[in-house]
Amino acid sequence: MNPFTLEESRRTARAKAPAVLARNEGFWDRWARGYGRDDSFSQLNYGFYHPALSAVLEAEIATMRDINRRGSHFKRWDSAPLLEQARSDVAALAGADADEIALTRNASEALNIVIQGTPLRAGDEVVCSDHDYTAVDQAWEQRAQREGIRIRRARVPLDPANDEEVVAAFAAEISPRTRFMTITHVIHFIGQVLPVDRLCALARSRGIEVLVDAAHSFAQREFSAQRLGCDYLAASLHKWLGAPLGTGVLFVRKDRIAGLRPLYGDTVAARDDVRRLEHFGNRPDSACAGIRESIRWHQAIGTAAKRERLLHLQRSWTVPLRANERYRVLSPSQSDRQTAIGAVRLEGVSAGVLGRHLMETHRIFATVLKLTDGDALRITPGLATSADEMAELLEALTRAPERLARGTREAARRLWA
Repeated sequence: MNPFTLEESRRTARAKAPAVLARNEGFWDRWARGYGRDDSFSQLNYGFYHPALSAVLEAEIATMRDINRRGSHFKRWDSAPLLEQARSDVAALAGADADEIALTRNASEALNIVIQGTPLRAGDEVVCSDHDYTAVDQAWEQRAQREGIRIRRARVPLDPANDEEVVAAFAAEISPRTRFMTITHVIHFIGQVLPVDRLCALARSRGIEVLVDAAHSFAQREFSAQRLGCDYLAASLHKWLGAPLGTGVLFVRKDRIAGLRPLYGDTVAARDDVRRLEHFGNRPDSACAGIRESIRWHQAIGTAAKRERLLHLQRSWTVPLRANERYRVLSPSQSDRQTAIGAVRLEGVSAGVLGRHLMETHRIFATVLKLTDGDALRITPGLATSADEMAELLEALTRAPERLARGTREAARRLWA
């Protein structure tokens, strides 16, 4: 069966409720045919990067060829309009005005524009958490080493009973010297959704600026950047939107634009023009064409349907595995705190060993991540993942303890033979 056309996807998806569509394997099998997959292994590391649909890739390549044919003529006449069209499309999806959106190369760059560009003085304090992304940690630590600002880290529980526990963890780190707060919307280790709206409200009540890292929530969770109540929001578009690799977005509330110092010099744009924050020099305009096409396909099925499908795939293996006494599923148990991302530990076995076993024995590719209390195997399905692949994963994990133990016993016998 051929992949869906855009109109077929839209018509079929909108005819069913998101929760019903999530379990329609016929629909998702046909949707998956729209990707150029390598079927020599099962890809379960979509959390790092979710490849684009072939239709998105073709839109990007077509523009790339046009640029290569026309050279400076394209740059002179078509580059700026294409960038502005992409900006408007992203703004509509993000729930923001186009004049609040800067297009970047990834979430890390967007985060650094804010972190490096926010005026702070020695002794000022910044509240982060113990589960922020590495790029956030490193950027703030660099400023702390250079400028003497102080970083305080909220200890966020992995499986909180309620939002109050999370809010209290951040509130405990706020002091009269707190000037800034960084909040991760979805923790990339385990997929936990934090109550960002409540945390933003907490910060606003104390006069604290807020940066939201939405790398794993953008296009996987329904939200509006403006309504969250944050001052800044950063995301990678090449994750759950499925835009070309090397695309990101930064939302800056209008009244905060003038106060940020750009990473790259710009004395031409007005201080309140968000474009001065994205003055990187030449950029691949073809990526903007890919962004626009990825949004068209995303809107064909909608964020709600995408979210329900990814949750269905994640729960197909985490729910049964929670009953297995050999495993500890680290992702939150409450459904409203879950995303596509799941993380697990096998008693007495390192995540690296378990990951190698899955790849070498079953051709299942996952990734090892280090948490504050040790490592874990992160398993992240994507929109091209089938229910059969998840069933194979669950069977492989269920058999892994005995197979790994048998391998250890055989290795010991060979050693002493």
